Amino acid sequence: MNVFVYDRTFDGLLTVVFEAFRLKVFPEALLAETDPRPLLAERVVTVASDPEKAARVWRGLERKLSPLALRQVMYAWLTEEPAAAELVVRYLRAVFSGVAETNFGHPDVLALRQTAHRVAHERERIRQFVRFQKTADGLYFAALAPRYDLLPLSLDHFLDRFGDQKWALYDLKRAYGFYYDLETVREIGELPSVDPGSGRLPAENLDPEEMLFQEAWRAYFKAATIGERANPRLQRQFLPRRYWPFLTEMRAAPGLPSEPG
Repeated sequence: MNVFVYDRTFDGLLTVVFEAFRLKVFPEALLAETDPRPLLAERVVTVASDPEKAARVWRGLERKLSPLALRQVMYAWLTEEPAAAELVVRYLRAVFSGVAETNFGHPDVLALRQTAHRVAHERERIRQFVRFQKTADGLYFAALAPRYDLLPLSLDHFLDRFGDQKWALYDLKRAYGFYYDLETVREIGELPSVDPGSGRLPAENLDPEEMLFQEAWRAYFKAATIGERANPRLQRQFLPRRYWPFLTEMRAAPGLPSEPG
């Protein structure tokens, strides 16, 4: 078994591809420096991330792939699934060897497309299910816990829709986010004051009228619901329960038991 060790960054992964073609040895397993080595590893190659080598690989991909396929490569990487890095490397090896991006008879081409589709679907859910809270200093804050690391893929959407407001998006699962100050977007780190289960901010950090708006939205949602047409199974299909804690309309006011819909 050929094992490549890298730093688990995307530049590191592209550097792995560069070195694999240079050495004419392709990884059967990709590990981080701290991962235990397989007992039967025949060859272990440690790859240092090199931005220039990574850029050369990416430029080569731009000549080989459509913009859609390039996005799908990034989407597959952002799943953070253990086998995603190996899939991306196999896919890139196939592409550089002449396999067309539309050759879905190739198992890695098909697998990458299916993986990217799952990520794109989750990205759309982020755009639909984000609920902002207005803070005392006029910032609109939203927290969520997406299945994949998708905040970077969602920034353009929020910049387009809310470019005239200060806002922050925060990933509870990965403890980082992005803050927009009307001019630039910058990454922010862990926010201990955010409730890790619901993404709520402490009451003292909220605009005085924020809780009134939340209660009004819950009242509207409840009034608009037609009890005789309730279909919990269909609701869970389109609105998975894992999103409910972050949706104002699907939770009770603080101090009251949860009462979705």
